[in-house]
Amino acid sequence: MKYNLKSIMKRAWVIKKKNRRNIFGLCLKMSWCEFKQMLKDKLVNEMLNKFCSKVRPKWYRKNMSTKAMIGILEKNSIEMPSEIRELI
Repeated sequence: MKYNLKSIMKRAWVIKKKNRRNIFGLCLKMSWCEFKQMLKDKLVNEMLNKFCSKVRPKWYRKNMSTKAMIGILEKNSIEMPSEIRELI
């Protein structure tokens, strides 16, 4: 999998500039963590969109957060696939 290293590095510099006392290595770790969380949310959201296509219309699901979509599934007693549960 290819990562956009340029955006990760730019984000690390933005974090560094917010507080000059930050160590750049820690800023880079924070940037990577944000990026990985974004990828995880994107993957979970894509899987949930495929899984719950009958629960809500597509236009409604596009504007929902992952947490809200999981709440709807739990409220309606719909069992999620194990792949999604592992990522959450």
